[in-house]
Amino acid sequence: MHTPPKQKPENMQERVENLSATKGRFPVKAIIIVVAIILIVGVAFFISMRILKSRTPNTPEPPAVNSLMPEPAELQPTVAPTPVVVPEPVKIPEPVVEIDTDKDGLNDSTENTLGTNPNNPDTDGDGLQDREEVEVYKTDPLVADSDGDGYLDGAEVKGGYNPLGEGKLFEIPTTE
Repeated sequence: MHTPPKQKPENMQERVENLSATKGRFPVKAIIIVVAIILIVGVAFFISMRILKSRTPNTPEPPAVNSLMPEPAELQPTVAPTPVVVPEPVKIPEPVVEIDTDKDGLNDSTENTLGTNPNNPDTDGDGLQDREEVEVYKTDPLVADSDGDGYLDGAEVKGGYNPLGEGKLFEIPTTE
């Protein structure tokens, strides 16, 4: 049986009649397609979840740490206490203060050893201080005229002469 092709309705009345004629049919095919799509999506979701769960390693959650509670004694490391070493105090000797009462450059203990007067900078009164006689000119600080020539040691030095003998204190070498 062959049905002739339907013609387009020409007026509005015919269109309304065609619509009411198809109203009684239930679109079963459309519902079956929608249900099939929903079913396929659901099965795909279920399978993908199973696959993902099988690939994810099961790691345990770390235990909660309460910072206010100390660790149990068996978990705390045992460290021997470091002994406290108190060093002996360093004994610093008292500085020996060399006193020079007469301010001549020789301290009083040296003057006592030499036999000079620690209260007089020029014990023999020759015009040279005791330190100059001992350390510079090497004359005797207890004798005013060390070379015995009749001139005081201080006067000879002042004149440029040697207080220990003949000649000048500073001889300039001559070239011949």
